[in-house]
Amino acid sequence: MIWSAEDVARATMRRQAPGLDAEEVAGKVAEAVRRERETQQLHAPVRVGGELVPDNPVGLAERWAARHAAWRQEQRDARDELRAQVWLSAEVSRRLRATLLA
Repeated sequence: MIWSAEDVARATMRRQAPGLDAEEVAGKVAEAVRRERETQQLHAPVRVGGELVPDNPVGLAERWAARHAAWRQEQRDARDELRAQVWLSAEVSRRLRATLLA
């Protein structure tokens, strides 16, 4: 026979809490059931960004490495674009000064 979390909590309360009235036992049982449900939710797969996180650490590491590589490429692209803009603005500034001084 398999006992539910509620059955286990009720049996435990009967052994540990003599002298409690039925309402107090029911409250303790409800609390135990809530804690059991929360524990099960903790062990459930987690969603990150709408995707399930894989249970295996290798899959998680591969996904992280791919996302990190994409992020680094975006950072390099942004850096290169900023350098190009700074170079262009410096070149334009030099030409403007040369024109004004001539």
